[in-house]
Amino acid sequence: MGGIGLRYEEHPKSAENGHIGYGIRPSCRGRGLATWALGEVLREAARRGFERVLVVCEAGNVASARVIEHHGG
Repeated sequence: MGGIGLRYEEHPKSAENGHIGYGIRPSCRGRGLATWALGEVLREAARRGFERVLVVCEAGNVASARVIEHHGG
């Protein structure tokens, strides 16, 4: 259906904060999967002590922006 990952430690994209990347295959979009998955990974990041994480999306990707905004981004 898709994937999500939390990068941290010495990964160049994470620096001092965690970095989350995700994608949902087109046939599975619109079901709330990204919103659910991002929430789960944000909880895991908090358990690992991250106060902040970086979640970005392409300009114009309205659906992804909504997912990020739903979680306070």
